[in-house]
Amino acid sequence: MLSKVNFHKLNGWQRLFVFFAILWTIGFIADYRLDLPKYVDVNNKEDYRNYVSVQLDKYLPKKLQSPKFDPDLYLNPPEAVMSDGVTLSIYDYTKEEVEEAYKKFKLDPANSNPNKGYFIAVGKELVLLLLKYALPLISIYLFGWMTGWVVRGFKKQP
Repeated sequence: MLSKVNFHKLNGWQRLFVFFAILWTIGFIADYRLDLPKYVDVNNKEDYRNYVSVQLDKYLPKKLQSPKFDPDLYLNPPEAVMSDGVTLSIYDYTKEEVEEAYKKFKLDPANSNPNKGYFIAVGKELVLLLLKYALPLISIYLFGWMTGWVVRGFKKQP
């Protein structure tokens, strides 16, 4: 396809646009980080544990005062085994508080399928990626084309 394009027929502005588009693409690829949501494999214990740990925060009682930061606590947190065998890190909470929050988590129907909406979220992220990449290029090309159209309108017609 690219071999059929005759680059010798491009005018200076079009060549400048192609050069800018190549630079934009290189910079975009080098800088952009795709932030796709993680697919949760409920059959993988570590995957499920990480998912529960993140979601459990909504169900834990809010502490009025943050405890003093202890690096050892966050590097080697104490763990508690829940009634169904899931092991969770309990950090600043008691085992009873974590167990109660876990029961609320399990009862909430929103947590029955951790991957609900996964493909929609991935699709939205990819569309956003395309827009962030393509809109600046399209805008610059349209601006150049409209500027040329206006200039041609002021030239004397034979």
